[in-house]
Amino acid sequence: MDYGQAQPFVAVIDNTGTIYQTDSGRKRTAIGVDLQRENELLEQISDMQEVLDNYYQKLVELGAIVPEKSPEEIARETADRQLELAREQAEQQAEINSKLLNAIGALQSEIADMKQNKSSVNSEIVIEEKPVAKKDKGAK
Repeated sequence: MDYGQAQPFVAVIDNTGTIYQTDSGRKRTAIGVDLQRENELLEQISDMQEVLDNYYQKLVELGAIVPEKSPEEIARETADRQLELAREQAEQQAEINSKLLNAIGALQSEIADMKQNKSSVNSEIVIEEKPVAKKDKGAK
């Protein structure tokens, strides 16, 4: 079919505003509506949408359905969770650092005590030499 050339056809509009194309066999095919009918249909759609929105809000209020989150809500929740995790991690790191500092302090104290004890022990050490008895290889 060549779409470059116009093809005449017969169409009728009934009393509901529906436009029909008719063929030679008098078969009618709906192909559209007039402007008045289109405006009526758009108004009906708008009214139906309003009723649906009201039902939806009631279902949300009753808890029957949970509305989908907007991208902004998802982003905010993600950012809040990341902030919470960062705070938890900082608290854990602070606790670890505190424990490490306490352990280092305790070890430094032990080292100082050991150094002090070593100097006092060195002055008190007396080495005694004891003869070691040798066994006779032939004796049993």
